[in-house]
Amino acid sequence: MKRVNILLEEEDVRYLKKKAEREKKRGISAVIREYIASDKSPKKMEKDDPIFDIIGIGKGDGKVTSENYEEFLYGRKAL
Repeated sequence: MKRVNILLEEEDVRYLKKKAEREKKRGISAVIREYIASDKSPKKMEKDDPIFDIIGIGKGDGKVTSENYEEFLYGRKAL
């Protein structure tokens, strides 16, 4: 690990200290490292996510649109 100094607002330091105490972490550094690790990892979509409700609501003529989407969206062919 590499030591890094950062400037934080007093309110943010209080928040991090309370969060570390609540979660029984060693200190605010552990909270920050955990946050960074979770932010770097890919997010999983939940099966009950409302975004899945839009699947199948559209109709088309059977043409493949993923290959020439710019023509459909912008009226021009891809460069």
